[in-house]
Amino acid sequence: SLVNDLIDLGRVEAGHLELSLARVSVEAVINDSLSLVAPLAAKQGIRIVYAGGDARNAMVTADPVRLRQIVINLLSNAIKYNRPDGTVHVSCQRRTSADGKSAPMVRISDKDTGFGIASESANRIFSAFDRLGAERGAVEGTGIGLVITKRMVEAMGGAIGYESRVDEGSTFWVDLSQAALTPATARKADAPVLPKRLKPVLRKPKPRVLVAEDYAPNQAVLKLQLASLGCEVDVVNDGAAALSKWSGASYDLILTDLDMPLMDGLELARMVRLREKTRGGHVPIIALSAAVLGPERSSCDEAGMDDLLGKPIAIDGLAAVLERWLGASTQPAPAQTPSSEADVALPATVAPVLDIDHLYRVLGRVSTLQARALLTTFIDAAQSGLNDLAEGSRNPAALVREMHRQHSSALTVGALRYADLAAAIEQHARAAGVVDITQGVRKLEQALTQVKQEAARLDAAEPTSSPAPLHPGTPGVPLCSSVLVVDDDPVVLMQMKQMLASIGVAKVLSARNGVEAILLMNRRKAPLDVVVCDLNMPEMDGVEMIRRFGQTGFRGGLILMSGADEQLMTTVGKLAELQGLTVLGQIHKPATPEAMRDLLRVAASAPIDRQPVRSGSVLTPDAIRAGVARSEFSVWLQPKVNAQTLEPVGVEALARWRQKDGNFVPPDLFIVVAERAGIIDELSGVLLAQALQQGARLHDAGFPLKISINLSALWLDDLNLPDLMLRSVLAVKLTPADIILEVTETGVTKDVAIALDVLTRLRLKGFGLSIDDFGIGYSSFEQLGRIPFTEMKIDRSFVNRGTQDSAARAILESSMAMAQKLELVTVAEGVETEAELELMRGLGCDNVQGYLIARPMPADELIRWLKARQPQG
Repeated sequence: SLVNDLIDLGRVEAGHLELSLARVSVEAVINDSLSLVAPLAAKQGIRIVYAGGDARNAMVTADPVRLRQIVINLLSNAIKYNRPDGTVHVSCQRRTSADGKSAPMVRISDKDTGFGIASESANRIFSAFDRLGAERGAVEGTGIGLVITKRMVEAMGGAIGYESRVDEGSTFWVDLSQAALTPATARKADAPVLPKRLKPVLRKPKPRVLVAEDYAPNQAVLKLQLASLGCEVDVVNDGAAALSKWSGASYDLILTDLDMPLMDGLELARMVRLREKTRGGHVPIIALSAAVLGPERSSCDEAGMDDLLGKPIAIDGLAAVLERWLGASTQPAPAQTPSSEADVALPATVAPVLDIDHLYRVLGRVSTLQARALLTTFIDAAQSGLNDLAEGSRNPAALVREMHRQHSSALTVGALRYADLAAAIEQHARAAGVVDITQGVRKLEQALTQVKQEAARLDAAEPTSSPAPLHPGTPGVPLCSSVLVVDDDPVVLMQMKQMLASIGVAKVLSARNGVEAILLMNRRKAPLDVVVCDLNMPEMDGVEMIRRFGQTGFRGGLILMSGADEQLMTTVGKLAELQGLTVLGQIHKPATPEAMRDLLRVAASAPIDRQPVRSGSVLTPDAIRAGVARSEFSVWLQPKVNAQTLEPVGVEALARWRQKDGNFVPPDLFIVVAERAGIIDELSGVLLAQALQQGARLHDAGFPLKISINLSALWLDDLNLPDLMLRSVLAVKLTPADIILEVTETGVTKDVAIALDVLTRLRLKGFGLSIDDFGIGYSSFEQLGRIPFTEMKIDRSFVNRGTQDSAARAILESSMAMAQKLELVTVAEGVETEAELELMRGLGCDNVQGYLIARPMPADELIRWLKARQPQG
């Protein structure tokens, strides 16, 4: 916002900018930033390509919050000042220091396809309030973003610059020092646990434990582990449910994941401690997290947690926690510790060498012979990878890649101890940049030998001694005709083939990388139903393959599969949607039959109907005029309901163009063409008349709902619009109070003075004004301050991500708080799941609309829908 920018500028100029320098992951910051600007890019039609680079896994010395602000500023400028349908390329590369002696640098750069910057403006780029003439254009801004960015970069010991050619675009870059290696002592696995706030005094034969964990496989494991330790267990999916459960019952201990939808583990701990002040008592709260570093521990301590248990959770570690806090008397025999941990920080607890039950849970309904074949494939592939590392280069990137793949493979077959070791070496290589490959390979070979020995014992057993569990009642009806699995790991390919066949996929195809996948699809006559795609592959990675899919018009469903973090998966999903692809969902390795079955059922129950308009004649001004003449345009209505009671409170009028062949043309296509051709006034007049007629029909049928109508940004230049709107509304016997006019954030940009004149007069005549798609424009707060809005519509991108993305949730919370202070009615659009509805209810949203409530429909169908919801009698 303008106010925040000015405050930042004031701090910078006064020398009061506070920084908290730390080791920061470059890729984590870029992925986080890409996720936040993706809706803005989609709105502008800009494609963002993250090319990675040789520094994608590097760590830099920076303030993590300020670095994200820097990257977002640069990305936002690249989007704002780009050409229509342009591209932004993001990369990060290693560079030597200018003197060749200082620490190496990491360069983060973004290259746009905009109009470029003239050479005579070079000395003004980083000047405050100088927008190089852009203030006379349609793009809003203050001209201080780059100034703040430059000061922040320099305060962190870095440099910023740009390269540009007129009509060819610009590249802005930031150089930061690569972080120094942490001391070996900082990487030891025996870091101290959190301070103990209360010593346990409770001793029960059957302690009652509450588990808050949103990932189903982890729920199942914890349930089995705790039951085997003699505990009574209740499991819930998030912190909000855990708080409710704890409030109504008595528990001896709470185990909670930190990252959960609706309410995370830290917030749960704070709420429990707050209520204990009046309720009394102190229940031990144990955090479950894969991160056991100082900052994570400090956050847990500040929230009131008592201890932290690292993931993956081994039963002996869990037993030790129970004994520490509850005095639990039963625990399994101590697991054998590895002989040497040396330089790599190994897990504090030791997992089983081979968990055959885990293997069957991943495979699903397969024979014992198939399970053993998969295990053999893993052993061969792992040994081959270790041989390549031993004989090949000492490149840390190669080690990171191989360990990432082997970690996923080991998890798939149940070689859990090997998986832990591979993950530890991968994390160490990412953080340190340089590792002793010889030592790591030796440790892995020892662990692989243990896996071979356990596998040999299974081979020596009777065929019936380890049967693959069958699932009675699993239907044999094919979920879909064809699925292509793309992954460079032979273990994953075999596992997915066996598992998909077992749950009813008629044809399972496989490819080892994106190149093979595209060649296979080009040779195949019948289209594929679904592609399951790994992200991290050689030759052509998943992101590049997704881009090729978008260019070739792939119309099937896409499932993203990876061992990568949730943030990266979400970002890639957004990029795929920007390419016009249908993303069915995301799945973490190893994929289970239950998870795949659920995703494929979604595809089967809602067949993907993607019929992109490819004929150039369809999207021409003449075609639109012909469609108007043939009465092909219509208005459908989507209900808005009270978020708490679900009672209808209004409808939104949405344009539809159904051609004579029965196909629909997407509104975002024909609206853009009409605006560019200068015929939007003509088309808007037709659609406005229909929307008002349909609204009048609702009122005549006994449903006096408010009608929301979208205003084209270009129509705001017409000073006659207020009088036209009033005449049109009165002509159908409605009043201005019955109408809400929706204006997008970026709509008031061409001529601000005229737009303010038009909107103010509309408000004076009694029309409601709604700021649409709030949160994705450039000047949200400024618009709210100068335009008399009565309603705020929260953009669907934040609603859809809010249950899983902490950044999106923070934006939602801030938006709702602002709306309440400004006394605006709030509407959440795009509500599609019960979880999203509960989230918006919890945040205090007034009204909601989306597919969970009802899809857009013609007026006749809507009237029947409304009558069916009326109370009987």
